[in-house]
Amino acid sequence: MRNDELYIDGKLVDLDDNMKITLKLKSNVFTEVSKIVSNNSYTVKLPKTVHNQRLIDNSDIPAYISDYPYEIHTARYFRNGVEIIRDGQAVLMATNDKIEMVLVWGSFVNFSRIVNEGLSLRDLSGNETIYFQQTNAYESYPNDKGYFYAYYNSRKYEKEEVLNNNSDITDRRRPSYSSREGGYPIHPVVRVPWILERIYKDTGVRFDFSDKGKEMVDSLLVPLIDKKSNEFTLGENHECIIDNRSGYGDMTYRVVKGLDMFVGSSGNYFKVKTDSIVRFTFIGTVRYYNTLPNNYRAYTYQYLRAVLVIDGVETLMATPKRTSGTGQNEWFSIELSGYCTVSLLSNQQAYIKFKHVHGGSSYMKNVSLSGASIVCSPNVPDEVPFNANYPIVCNLPDIKILDFIKGIACLCGVFPKQENGVVKFISLDDVYANKERALNWTKRVVASYRDNKPKSMEYMVSDYCQHNHFKWKEDDTVEGDYNGDLTVSNKTLDYEKDAITMPFAATDGCNIPMYLYKDGVYSHSSCKPRIMKEIGGTFYSSSSRPNPSGGVKSYAIFDGLDFDTILNERYDKLSTILNHARIIKENILVSEYDLKEFDESVPVYLGQYGRYFAVIEMKAEDNGIAEVQLLQL
Repeated sequence: MRNDELYIDGKLVDLDDNMKITLKLKSNVFTEVSKIVSNNSYTVKLPKTVHNQRLIDNSDIPAYISDYPYEIHTARYFRNGVEIIRDGQAVLMATNDKIEMVLVWGSFVNFSRIVNEGLSLRDLSGNETIYFQQTNAYESYPNDKGYFYAYYNSRKYEKEEVLNNNSDITDRRRPSYSSREGGYPIHPVVRVPWILERIYKDTGVRFDFSDKGKEMVDSLLVPLIDKKSNEFTLGENHECIIDNRSGYGDMTYRVVKGLDMFVGSSGNYFKVKTDSIVRFTFIGTVRYYNTLPNNYRAYTYQYLRAVLVIDGVETLMATPKRTSGTGQNEWFSIELSGYCTVSLLSNQQAYIKFKHVHGGSSYMKNVSLSGASIVCSPNVPDEVPFNANYPIVCNLPDIKILDFIKGIACLCGVFPKQENGVVKFISLDDVYANKERALNWTKRVVASYRDNKPKSMEYMVSDYCQHNHFKWKEDDTVEGDYNGDLTVSNKTLDYEKDAITMPFAATDGCNIPMYLYKDGVYSHSSCKPRIMKEIGGTFYSSSSRPNPSGGVKSYAIFDGLDFDTILNERYDKLSTILNHARIIKENILVSEYDLKEFDESVPVYLGQYGRYFAVIEMKAEDNGIAEVQLLQL
């Protein structure tokens, strides 16, 4: 009799006595965030009973059309009464004399969406602005604002100035020249924690840089180098309320604050008196009754859309941004928001439509749209002028969220670990600190030989070379070399590789070269994206002496972010491990509880070798024995 149970889409699956379910648990402690590996099973071969064939919607019949093989299904797995897999995913791989499926768990849908869809920082929601002038007052230090003005030198030096060693160039490396208020224009900076919180609100994915990474993350600033405008820049808009509706279809509106260039005060389409470029900004709430488990609801709501239709051609206007809800068979609320910019001729009509890409989903009941509005902004300038509102989100760096998180993790020297729906970042220091909690597996080893030696041992960690280059994005406005090299003293490894190229460029001191000054005019000249650290400092007087009377202000500098410093301060333990790597493989007795509570941040102790080890991988059969790869600490 079998002692395990497998549920797919909440239904108990028929298992036969010959079927094995082998589980593979992976640690990501030595993995950067873009390569997070989920736990998974080897192919599960189910018997072709009538019940199982009904469960897969008869997908093994060629003439029968079913969507079952193309969907991801929920999975739960119990062994000896212990629920090892709670929020798993099941995928139908093939059918032959068996039904072949694969189980995946330990990752979650929203994080997969960030990876698969390549979401950018500019895809985030938000209408925050800050008033932008030629001269902007620097914020006091410390402060808790998410975005503000900090001091940095925004002057772009001409090549001839560099060649002639102009004395002002020394100001790149310390706050001096334009730290006197009234210098070159500056743009706002955004705190990295503010961006992380916005990512969480929009995607449901929490990136937790606690412990060692928190101090670094809290000090990081992202200067906004572009000047893209949006409907909030000038504040002259055609504002409308969308009528509530049930189901999908054309939307109708009522004008609450109108502009004369638009025709009509209500209807289901927009029309202008003269040819115009118009930005349509939409936000509303979709409400529906969810019949899928909470972790899988994105497979339904991610296909919701608000579109603009002109002459039968659809232009995407809004997509899902936020969701609220607690589980299966409950009501969910989704924020649908976004914008599009179109050329609208006077003889055209722009219809607004609420839709589901696939026409609807059987898992979404009683769909409705409420609390919606649309803002029509004519002739929005391409760039934010002085004395106007500077939008924050649309001027964030055009960087994928995944690359942004990967870069922050690299600066902190931390690795991803998935924990209760949160991507938590830990350092090797955390693993070493957990030696006090280490699991004693001394008596669990199933010896492979008579002598006291492991089943096998290797001497290198994959993905590392003798020279692992940590690089900043190339930018010809940067003079210094701020790259680094993590060296491994193992002549058997490949010679070199680029471990990472940051999505940001380095910075000479506090110089973010964005403005040229000529004939009394400041002209904007964008550079590559930058990331800085915040410190407190005092302004300089005209005599180049500190002037504390103005109080301590926020300064944005690059000091301490060069990779030589980062590698020396945050990668010392990794370097030590890589230089004398010992990876052993042993057969270990493991219980169902061990599999359920697997924690890669807690090391194990093997008394036969007198050493602590980090678990890299565990392949667990259903006989209570697992083949485990362990890295010696």
